[in-house]
Amino acid sequence: MTKPSSKLPHCQYCDEPVKWAFVARPGGRRIPLDASPDPAGNFLVYKRRDGDGHEHTVALWLDAQEAASERARGALLWKAHQATCAKQPGQTAPRVDPDWLAKKIAALNLPEKRKGRRERT
Repeated sequence: MTKPSSKLPHCQYCDEPVKWAFVARPGGRRIPLDASPDPAGNFLVYKRRDGDGHEHTVALWLDAQEAASERARGALLWKAHQATCAKQPGQTAPRVDPDWLAKKIAALNLPEKRKGRRERT
């Protein structure tokens, strides 16, 4: 996530910055998104003007296939903050895609753990 900023609103539970957007559907409610794009995100965010000329941030939910297609085109995607907020009531830890995490860990090139016991001196 991003560093706290006074320009962005913050989550009432974890105090991380969030970005508010309207869900792209008729009568769409506002949802908090993580302030930074996420490689595993599934919301495409864009600006739209209403009939009065006011600009609104809109979040379009994408299924896995649509999200993969948008990523391939170079689009930045966001995650709903409720999916990553560890301090939200009823949530114990951030949800992380296991495949994404495994790739990140593999990229660290950590030495393999040696089997067996250490010799005592």
